[in-house]
Amino acid sequence: ICLVALAITAAAFVSFFVQSKVHKAVWEAIMNVKMTFKRQHHVIFGVNKVAPHIIEEFYKTKTPFCVVSLTEGVLSELITKYKGLIVFHHQKRYINDEILEKVKIRDAITAIIDLGNDEKNHISADLIREKNPNIKILSVSEEPSYAPIMKKRIDCVVNPHFMCAMRLASLAKRPSVVNHLDRMLYKKDGVYRIEEVKIKKGSSLIGKTIGEIDFPRRLKLIVTEIMEPVN
Repeated sequence: ICLVALAITAAAFVSFFVQSKVHKAVWEAIMNVKMTFKRQHHVIFGVNKVAPHIIEEFYKTKTPFCVVSLTEGVLSELITKYKGLIVFHHQKRYINDEILEKVKIRDAITAIIDLGNDEKNHISADLIREKNPNIKILSVSEEPSYAPIMKKRIDCVVNPHFMCAMRLASLAKRPSVVNHLDRMLYKKDGVYRIEEVKIKKGSSLIGKTIGEIDFPRRLKLIVTEIMEPVN
């Protein structure tokens, strides 16, 4: 009886091991296929203080993106919460060439770095910029004194503590504006946003007035500002 029980246990263990390996291989194959056909996407590196809110927004607005998680537990939580989300588990301490190839960094529009450590964020930004010189890099910086160093290579550095302070100041001075923006971002019965429309060279819209274009009727948009393109 003991031998039979041992054999069954061993068989179950081997089966579980094989299934885990097969599941991992199948999962990685699916991810590679998805990323092969995905172009002009955003990549989020790390899931710490800021990234979860970005993931929620991107998922809600059907923005093409993928997530690189350094923690396996975070990966499981994301897959459970967001059906169909493309997530890669990276076991190394730092971002490397292997993971950048998997997320098709050369085809990405934006890299958002929230690895929970300024040094990791900075080193990762350097490697990402090397692979894709034209990509827009946005990073979280925990230490304000480190931000000026990061800005030399990163397009935008955000300090979450500064963001919280600005929100509190705005709530004190202009609460109605903050409440309006909150409704815009978190309204449950619909998604509406301040959107950006880029007018490309050679467009038929060039040379016409806003009245002639009639944005409300043609695009269901209300124009609030006309800006010069930002590099």
